[in-house]
Amino acid sequence: MKMTYLTKTLAALAVASLAACGGGGGGSTGSLTPSAPKAGTTNPLFATFVGVGDSLTAGYQAGGLLGANTTNPYSVFPGGLVPATQENGYWALMFEQATGMSAAQMASPATSVLPLINAPGIGAQLIPVSPSSPYFGGAPFAASHPSCDSFNESAFSAAGFPSIRANPTAAVLDVAVPGITAHEAVNMVNPLTGPPPPQVGTYPTQTCSPYLPMSTDATAGGLQSLVSGESSLYIPILGQYLSQTAPQKLSNGQPATMVNAAAMLKPTFATVWLGANDLLKFAFSGGKAAMVDSQPGQMQADITLAVQTLQKAGAQGVAVANLPTVLQTPQFFRGDFPASQALCVTQNWLFCDLASEITGGLIAQGVPPATAAATAQTYATGIVKALEAHTAYGFNADSNWYLTETGFLVALGQANALIQANPANPNFAAIQLDPNATGQIPSTAPLAGSGLGALYLGDTFAAAVNSMNSTFNTDIAAAASNTGAALVDINAVFSGIYSGTGPYFAQAASINPNPNPATGAPFTCCSLVFNQGLLSFDGLHPSNTGYALIANAFIQAIDTKYTNANIPPLSAAQIQAIYATDPYAPH
Repeated sequence: MKMTYLTKTLAALAVASLAACGGGGGGSTGSLTPSAPKAGTTNPLFATFVGVGDSLTAGYQAGGLLGANTTNPYSVFPGGLVPATQENGYWALMFEQATGMSAAQMASPATSVLPLINAPGIGAQLIPVSPSSPYFGGAPFAASHPSCDSFNESAFSAAGFPSIRANPTAAVLDVAVPGITAHEAVNMVNPLTGPPPPQVGTYPTQTCSPYLPMSTDATAGGLQSLVSGESSLYIPILGQYLSQTAPQKLSNGQPATMVNAAAMLKPTFATVWLGANDLLKFAFSGGKAAMVDSQPGQMQADITLAVQTLQKAGAQGVAVANLPTVLQTPQFFRGDFPASQALCVTQNWLFCDLASEITGGLIAQGVPPATAAATAQTYATGIVKALEAHTAYGFNADSNWYLTETGFLVALGQANALIQANPANPNFAAIQLDPNATGQIPSTAPLAGSGLGALYLGDTFAAAVNSMNSTFNTDIAAAASNTGAALVDINAVFSGIYSGTGPYFAQAASINPNPNPATGAPFTCCSLVFNQGLLSFDGLHPSNTGYALIANAFIQAIDTKYTNANIPPLSAAQIQAIYATDPYAPH
């Protein structure tokens, strides 16, 4: 459905934006005192407009956070571009609409209210590269720089703060920390884990070693690598507000939580969007991550505390957003077979993607397109049925199980090898989704259940993820209602687009309504299918266009709740202009 299977990025690269809990040091920045927040608006409601949240509010894209365009010699974007991410986020767009700040001002270190991150950025932002490059194993995506390089390592310490930030003394108003959970937003007062071991070798052939087991660290090893995100971004985002003398305190003496930092700014209006990392950590860890709001009512309590803290600090209005149904994002591939081929252009079905990717591979080998398509359908059917026969994974002959993006790559890679070994009758029953004790897959000794969350979600576990998703949204709605905050129904937007019907889907599909012969879709942009316009390369964080639609959802909810808000929504012309330069959308 998208290109060849190697265009798929690994889920682990998206997980870099997730979360953390461990045991590492923090410290103060030692020399920074914020100046007064910028007003930038004639509407007093938005005199100090603050953003509280995680990577979605921070403007994270394609596995990285970057405040200015930079270049990479391997990028096939024009001019070797590595695009900035932060100023494309929904919060930045909404702030501009509410206050009249220009896009140029938002991107400038001299005037921006974003904590702009210097190049090369934090994380491992994905860029398109040439499949013929000798460095990336034929994959057309690669990290723009290592996630364990010296720049990423320095983000964990106060000493590195001045060089990490393009505007280290600015009184930023978007204090969202990528990777943070709802509970951490009101409790985390320093980085919770240190950096991973430094890179071995030089880019682009370097390797990043996993975290090493440590008896004093409850999250050591694989789980720690899953949960390091908020620790790497805590100081780069909040550094200028930390006490110079008192560890784990803000400059006003309060505990150094993200929510307290936002309250210190005396907001007149604030947005709160939290909970996604609680859900994703639970999902990707196979239910092992203990640092999430899994106890009944805890999500409601944490969101309520965040909102009330902001209100007590002076916020005359607060907008709280709920969560999309995470298994509807292109990070996850739905099992079994769709009821119709039409669903393949709006949803991420394993069968559809397998058939499309295998078709592309066969055509590349010289097989006539019609023959390739028919053969790929047969192969895809065999792969799905073989996976469903693996009862150990918890799959049933239904559409309630999923592969993660990494799982999709692993399964497809093994399937390709089996097809080449015996094209007439490939043994798809040999496909494995559980690594062995050292992480090797396939292997002669797979460890039962070791791939749960990271590679696949069986029926029962997928149901648990969906249940948690629904419970979180119920708690978020209750917190908004009990505090009088506006509720932004992001779930309705994403579910509407996913359904392929209704006004939200119609709006997305109308951004570029021309048929797309490459995918067979009756429109070119946009949908929630991977690489079809609404999500960036990591399959979790929105594209520029996707963030624009989210900004309008916030604006509509705010204007409805607060009649004195009067934020103009992004017009159709503005959205078209954003789409026209969106590097993550098909054109």
